[in-house]
Amino acid sequence: LLDVTPETLARIDVLEGYPTLYVRETVAATLADGSVVQAMVYIMRKLPAGAREIPGGDWSNR
Repeated sequence: LLDVTPETLARIDVLEGYPTLYVRETVAATLADGSVVQAMVYIMRKLPAGAREIPGGDWSNR
């Protein structure tokens, strides 16, 4: 997790293609120590043509 300034977030938005390719959502994230924090994530608006969904959503288990 990163704590970024509004200026840095704006620069990341450009890199991520926000809001055209991705939207931002706030989610609850569980840290290694078990604590839960709010984190902002980028979520792709629409899968590219030919993309396949990964069963279970875990890329490392594909």
